[in-house]
Amino acid sequence: MSLKAHLYSSIPAALLLAGVTGLPGTARAADIDMKFMEVTNLTLSTAVVSWVTDQKTTDNWVEVSSTDTVMTFNDSYLSLSVVHYVELVDLKPNTDYKFRFSSGGVVWDNGGQMYSFKTLQTSNYALPASVRQLVVDENSNVLGRVLVRIRVARQGDEPSLARTLLTISNIADGPGYWITNYTDFLARDGLLYYPSSGDMFYIDYIANYWTAVSDSSFVVPGSGGSALQPKVIDVFDPSGVIKGDIDGNGAINIFDLLNQLKILGGSQVPADDREFGAADVDSNGKINIFDLLELLKLLKQTA
Repeated sequence: MSLKAHLYSSIPAALLLAGVTGLPGTARAADIDMKFMEVTNLTLSTAVVSWVTDQKTTDNWVEVSSTDTVMTFNDSYLSLSVVHYVELVDLKPNTDYKFRFSSGGVVWDNGGQMYSFKTLQTSNYALPASVRQLVVDENSNVLGRVLVRIRVARQGDEPSLARTLLTISNIADGPGYWITNYTDFLARDGLLYYPSSGDMFYIDYIANYWTAVSDSSFVVPGSGGSALQPKVIDVFDPSGVIKGDIDGNGAINIFDLLNQLKILGGSQVPADDREFGAADVDSNGKINIFDLLELLKLLKQTA
């Protein structure tokens, strides 16, 4: 049985929808957008569906169906979040499943066709070893609830199936760590992939809807496992952007007005998402004369 539907065709240079049979992309309804959905962590009887949204939501669930069963699984994290991680359990081995999923009342069902995956039909065991890593932001603050998707490969081999983890705060290593055993990695045929010293980890870090980075610079530690070097992620969150503060100095003044005029005149372009968000003062997704008028109002308020 081929598991090709569950795989990327190559080591990902950027994050794509994978792990499912269905059309990649995002869906939009009720002003909630979704992306980076993937089915991972497949076993004989379990799987994980994870994704991110551009708004914090609760009521996140996955509905799974086979020829004779319909089951709904809820995200165990009950607080508002843009990161969603739903564990599917009590599945049958070697079984085709269809599924749809939802956040905040918005349902994604692959255009009515439903997404699909297949559980594994065999399993293996190996001696345990573990690997862990701390994930922090640019200010060295630990990051919780980051989706971490890992593949492992040695030179000349195709990468293993992806495994999705969350950075959490209730493990012995402390907050902001993810941790996994080497026995959690599966090859493309569904059998265990045995990582060894010198293999490479290919890791995608999804901090939120706007921030996802990839890294392939981590070498698998030797026997017994170890900790990887901490990963620093520059997290963008538009809720933290000060509208009108284009130069990012924490204040709105004449220099921001000059920058706005340069952007409107075409002699300057926003350097990054933060600068674009600050220049888009009316938050409509584009920068125009109305943003200049809103900025003038802000300058008047701070005068």
